[in-house]
Amino acid sequence: MTSTAPHDAGFQITVEPSGRQFTVSGDETILSAGIRQGVGLPYGCKDGACGSCKCRKLSGEISMDTHQSKALSAEEELNGYVLTCRAHARSDVVLESRQVTEVGAHPIRKMPARVLALQKLSHDVVMLRLQLPAGEPLQFHAGQYVEFLLRDGARRSYSMANAPHTLGEPGTGIELHIRHLPGGKFTDHVFGAMKEKEIL
Repeated sequence: MTSTAPHDAGFQITVEPSGRQFTVSGDETILSAGIRQGVGLPYGCKDGACGSCKCRKLSGEISMDTHQSKALSAEEELNGYVLTCRAHARSDVVLESRQVTEVGAHPIRKMPARVLALQKLSHDVVMLRLQLPAGEPLQFHAGQYVEFLLRDGARRSYSMANAPHTLGEPGTGIELHIRHLPGGKFTDHVFGAMKEKEIL
């Protein structure tokens, strides 16, 4: 049975097929609540612009903040799709979404990275390869992501494009495929002033 009455404990979010559960409190978004409680849902811009966090609502009631139609079309919304970065639970909710981290997964780490290579794959997609500090190997599962901390405190997240087992190969590093969002703080820099050997 789905609860719709507001209560202090918030509403329960269940993510299928993993079965992970977490609670949304107050008026926070589903994505913010998941991140706060260590549930690794996919996301990118956190602003309803990129569509990386799009998933299907299986049950429950939500309200959606404004978002760009290229991230979630009206037709997709009618078919039950939501953007977790703009979705607020109004009852207990069940979502169908890939989960990018699991309980007991590799811990979150903060470290600098050097731009190893920049390669344009198309007019609006760049392959960015990053070199991590020697002696600090990074382990990750397929589907996990890195988060860039920008100078103004903003954050931008991108999923690794290369397989975890390739990370130790010479000259490989972490590979990201970044799509240009005009006006985006980070992507404008990637497609403009970013150079090889730059430290991030």
